[in-house]
Amino acid sequence: MVFDSAQEKIVDNIDLKTDVPRTLILSPDKRKIYASTLNDNAIVTIDVATRKVLSSFTLNQANQNVRLVALPLIPPAIISMPSPHHLQESGIINDIEPAKFVVVDLAANTITRTAPFPQTRHR
Repeated sequence: MVFDSAQEKIVDNIDLKTDVPRTLILSPDKRKIYASTLNDNAIVTIDVATRKVLSSFTLNQANQNVRLVALPLIPPAIISMPSPHHLQESGIINDIEPAKFVVVDLAANTITRTAPFPQTRHR
């Protein structure tokens, strides 16, 4: 939904088609909104002026379910930290991979790099 704070009312609705937004990030030039979605774990790019979805892609693959934890924006990519967690469905048992930093190329709609998330040290 689009809320106009000056009018104090909802003025429009943007349909993401696939899912509901979990995180919203405004681009530095304020022309686009990047949304991560809750269930299909997609990243959706929305044009602010037209209020239309420009692109959308999911990070899930076949039997692998990715959970984005955070979505800081560093153009032209999104770095997800401290996750995604990959939930690998293998028969009855689900394996959860360790959290990773990932870099997502928004133009190519793909993860271009990953790095392990540092382990927490308990004192």
